[in-house]
Amino acid sequence: MQPLVRILVLGVGMLASAGGVYAQRDLLVPAGTLLHCTLNEPNFSSATATVGDPIICHLRAQQEFGKVLFPRGSMLGGHLEAEKEPGHFFGKGYLKITFDRVILPYGDLPVPAKVIQAQGFKVDKKGDIDGKGHPKRDVAEWMIPLFGDPQPAGKRDVLEGRLIALALDALRLGTSVVLDFGLWSRDERSSLRWLARSAGASSQVVYLPVDRETQRERIQHRWSHTPHETFVITEPDMDGWRSQFEAPDAAELAGDDIADPPPAWSDWAAWAAARWPTSIADGT
Repeated sequence: MQPLVRILVLGVGMLASAGGVYAQRDLLVPAGTLLHCTLNEPNFSSATATVGDPIICHLRAQQEFGKVLFPRGSMLGGHLEAEKEPGHFFGKGYLKITFDRVILPYGDLPVPAKVIQAQGFKVDKKGDIDGKGHPKRDVAEWMIPLFGDPQPAGKRDVLEGRLIALALDALRLGTSVVLDFGLWSRDERSSLRWLARSAGASSQVVYLPVDRETQRERIQHRWSHTPHETFVITEPDMDGWRSQFEAPDAAELAGDDIADPPPAWSDWAAWAAARWPTSIADGT
């Protein structure tokens, strides 16, 4: 979440005692006043916050009719009212932040307000801050809308190949790419690292281990909350896939030299072309 937030004061207004030279004077802040504040939470998101968490937003210095609205150090106080993480395959997440008071050096004052703008994000009419979704294309994000099935016979590998080809084109243009498929085996990861190097890019394998019970709970939660964004994964499915996965070792995670391809292949490009049809375009 970017730190700059713009707030709209609602209701008939707010009566506040301004600080400094205005300490003895009451100042009316009219309804519709725009307040600018900054969240000191650079990693604040639907993945890190929980509904009900308190939120503090530091108010910028602001004047109304030539008078200081709030004394230095004033803040908006509120909480996270609602949140939704991005879908596993498609869909965007959102945050709804409610501010209900101004925190002043000498006490709190109630004020109804809503977010109308957050730097770098879209805010809808209800004040929900919409996320940007994943900066990548998950294979199933394409497979489900196109074929109604995450595993249509013969089509997944072809589609993965096209996504890899697009990723290589992006790398050649200097754009960073994240692939979250094709990483089950060491050979797959080696071929993708080799292809990235051939496109003039560096690469990094990122591995976040998850135990069986946590994975099972996440699968159940996703299916119960967003069934339209996923597909059924049974426990035998999960166990079978876990047994097939080859975890990267320390050398692979450190980005050491890429191993040679299996003996039947002249290089990793040839291996990748067989594994993912359409991944290698124009023989490159």
